[in-house]
Amino acid sequence: MRNDLTIYDRVADSWWSDDIRWVRTLKNLVPGRLAWFDRQIDWQGQDALDLGCAGGFMAEALAARGAHVTGIDPAEGAIAAARAHARAHGLRIGYDVGVGEALP
Repeated sequence: MRNDLTIYDRVADSWWSDDIRWVRTLKNLVPGRLAWFDRQIDWQGQDALDLGCAGGFMAEALAARGAHVTGIDPAEGAIAAARAHARAHGLRIGYDVGVGEALP
């Protein structure tokens, strides 16, 4: 059974606001996740795919480290929020609506 992915679209307008507890928790997980990866990888100039990127927390963190990032997520509203936030902060991240199962 699939998760209810519509929850990401329902909160897309507030994705970056810190107003929604579970979304804020997702954002707060990024530094911990990257703490390990940063010791293993020099992100500068690397291509990175953020599959299931939602509103772009991890994608933006990777782009800030110099990676060339593509984010893919099935939630159109979340992708729109990610695009808008990245654009507002001068980050060049390619975002596309899609699912991992459809990748070649």
